[in-house]
Amino acid sequence: MVASAANFNGHGRSGGRCLDSTKRTLMGVLNSVGKSTRVLTQPDGTDLLLLPYGGRVLGLFALGSQENFYWTNPALASDESARAFYASEQWHNSGGDRTWLAPEVDIFLPNYPDRDKYFQPRELDPGRYQIEDDNGRVRLTNRLTLTLSRSHKRIELELSKSFTPASNPLRYERDTALGPLEYAGYTQHTSLKIVGGDAASSVGLWNLVQMPHGGELLVPTYSRATPKLIFGNIPETDLEPSDRLVRYHMRQAGEHKIALRAVVTTDGWVTYLSRAADGQLSSAIL
Repeated sequence: MVASAANFNGHGRSGGRCLDSTKRTLMGVLNSVGKSTRVLTQPDGTDLLLLPYGGRVLGLFALGSQENFYWTNPALASDESARAFYASEQWHNSGGDRTWLAPEVDIFLPNYPDRDKYFQPRELDPGRYQIEDDNGRVRLTNRLTLTLSRSHKRIELELSKSFTPASNPLRYERDTALGPLEYAGYTQHTSLKIVGGDAASSVGLWNLVQMPHGGELLVPTYSRATPKLIFGNIPETDLEPSDRLVRYHMRQAGEHKIALRAVVTTDGWVTYLSRAADGQLSSAIL
């Protein structure tokens, strides 16, 4: 599976920009609490902040920028809160880009058909990811064993991911109405192998990119589509389906999930628009 992300910032950096050292601070906090990081710099200057704990791309940064395009857990703002967070019994969702498994009923609902408990298997996240260099490509690999909820069969898996550049899709456009742009992007190559247990089991990969809250998700469609609410409470005014597009204003507190039938979606690309506290507009193409 190949996933790619490209981010654009319409504010520009004319004459430079003074920002809080978000990248340096995040790395410092994580290293101080024993969660090692690694920065992977792409040829275009994009920096990926890799966190093997959880197998995350925790940070995505444009050339020369300290501002993270991705959401990170607020607990990572200081050594004290990060240490308490990682020492707790709760799920350690650090943020960023993570890889998940399907079907959810087999992986995350251990008491299915009862849906009283939703649990993230710790073997999957944070897992035990190892980082290695493979012919110049950085690879994160996790070996894990799971028990499937419906069949009760055990399965041994190997999940790995590596990263290569993603070219700026506007690199040949000299004249745009968007003004100065910042770009950051990468391509993620993800693979899943059944290495033991019940080889006939059906499991699959999916990817989640966690963006700053309060933005707008744009999903292109072939025809008018009605999103299905999986869980949470989303007012009708926050979902705007039209003949070729679904707009989702992601501004409600709490956890929510919607779904669209695959047949109505286009090529799998979606766009997320958000605005930083200083008014800068960011767009993530996922």
